[in-house]
Amino acid sequence: MYFFVPLVVVEFISYLYIILKNNHFLCYLYQNEGLFVNTKKNIQLIKKDNRLIEAKYRLSIHQQRVLYTLLEKIHSSDDDFMHYDIDIGDIAEKFGLENSKALYAQMQEAISDLVTKKITIQEGNQTVVMAWLSYARYTKGQGIVEISFHKDLKPYLLQLKNHFTQYQLSAVARFKSSYSIRFYELLKMNEYLGKGGQFYRKFRLKELRDYLQIDAGKYENFKDLRVFVLESSIREINEYSDITVTNIEYLKKGRAVSDIHITAEPKNQMMIDVTEDAEETTEVKEDKTEALQALIEFGISEETANKWLDKFDTARVMRNIAYTRARQQEGGVNSPILYFSKAVQDDNGLAWYEQQQQQKNKAKKEQQGKQEVDDKQARILEQEKQESELAISMFEGLSELEQEALLDQMEAKLKKLEKVRFATSRAAGVAHKERAYAVQLKTVLTENGFDLTN
Repeated sequence: MYFFVPLVVVEFISYLYIILKNNHFLCYLYQNEGLFVNTKKNIQLIKKDNRLIEAKYRLSIHQQRVLYTLLEKIHSSDDDFMHYDIDIGDIAEKFGLENSKALYAQMQEAISDLVTKKITIQEGNQTVVMAWLSYARYTKGQGIVEISFHKDLKPYLLQLKNHFTQYQLSAVARFKSSYSIRFYELLKMNEYLGKGGQFYRKFRLKELRDYLQIDAGKYENFKDLRVFVLESSIREINEYSDITVTNIEYLKKGRAVSDIHITAEPKNQMMIDVTEDAEETTEVKEDKTEALQALIEFGISEETANKWLDKFDTARVMRNIAYTRARQQEGGVNSPILYFSKAVQDDNGLAWYEQQQQQKNKAKKEQQGKQEVDDKQARILEQEKQESELAISMFEGLSELEQEALLDQMEAKLKKLEKVRFATSRAAGVAHKERAYAVQLKTVLTENGFDLTN
């Protein structure tokens, strides 16, 4: 009871800040005294409505970097866009680029194009087209550009409560391809479905091309698309981001790839086994650090976050953070701080977490069972392949008369309609090699005393 009072105070101050946020002195306190959320310099959050992530647009890697620099300046309580000063030198440092005159020229060009670049967002049965930026003002010789988002983007970037995706800027800062960024965000959207474990996303090939805005005629050959877009993006995601793509499956309709099924998982799982030893090992300390950062990202001051971690063990805090985030993504949370406060005190996340673990274990067993079936099928196919190769080799080692006799026996085992095609293949001298007649070839060889088990 005594511990809950500071949370009420913090919540009151937070709401007071929202009401008075235009007061410059209060803004100064926010920025310099660390009274509120996300003031730690190493925590640079990107937050987008899912409709924006699935929107249709095409940007260069430099344009993406400019937008990220703007996005990290947005605070969760902002109800309007501000005029933001972007320092090109800061962009170079943030994304590990060489701070050169060439970069300044490239960034200026990228920003100029962003003013006219369009983005297409699907709103139910309506299609909305808008610009990224409302304007850009350059300060000559200083490498500083004043920029503001277009006002029509407010529903997709400001005061997001439900159906959004959030991640740290560091997850994409080292990407070299704009395709990697788009692909990462499309996967990241579904991370919450994994509840801290594996998650999946399935794309229709045409759908993915639309998301990435790949022009008709470009990468039309699927091999090129796979090598230069998909595999290249996955390499960057696995090397630099906070998730790992563990499997990619290409599904075919006929002979052409129609769908792509991606399996991924977080690199640092947020949820911790409830049976874990609570001893202050290095691993536990790292978990506490991760929990502290998660609470700060959640909207809780560092001081209050430490009090939560003093009162409750890390596993309890983490599973209730995960529980609150899952409910938030489902659209059932108005105040994440208050929701988490009640959840961690009652440990509402425990039953939920155990359910997720059961589902995860069930899925793992199903996957193992599927893998066993696949392995068995693979062994059967390999054995059949070896037998077919041996049968062809034995057949070709026989005399012409012996071959003709065996072909007669093979033809006799075929249905009437199959015999027409067989006769054509036989005349071409390839009937014994065709997969369609492999069973008949192995059968007649066995019937004539040949051993195919060697």
